[in-house]
Amino acid sequence: MRFIEKEIGKIDYQALKQILTQGAETVECNFYLAETGKAAQKQFIAKLREIGFNIFLFPIVSQIGGIQKTKGDDVQIAIDAVSALPGDRVILCGGGDGDFAPVVNRLKEMGVDFTVVAYENNLARNLKNAAGENLIYLSSIADRIRLV
Repeated sequence: MRFIEKEIGKIDYQALKQILTQGAETVECNFYLAETGKAAQKQFIAKLREIGFNIFLFPIVSQIGGIQKTKGDDVQIAIDAVSALPGDRVILCGGGDGDFAPVVNRLKEMGVDFTVVAYENNLARNLKNAAGENLIYLSSIADRIRLV
């Protein structure tokens, strides 16, 4: 979400949660992020928990070429998503990674209601195609989720 904030501004996560879960009887919101251990991140996590997010932290690993990535987050997101039951609603928010296209296809096969919420500039074509009509661009709700 940090790269998205660079484009649309700081996000009001409480507003985002309210918009995306409107009308739901029971809500479980998970936030997956790399564990930095920095004070600013600890404050951010505390705010997310305060508004009802479950936090999942993942280690950062260095790869060849000095690139740093989180390890295990995409797999956990996929496991959590396909653990849904028919009648549940799953919202995949923030990422546009094409690796989630099979997850979306599996949700369709399972009869799970889903929505992909993504930043248009980072949305992989195969994820866009898999989501079809069940796609919300963050830019379309930016004015309602942007902190002033």
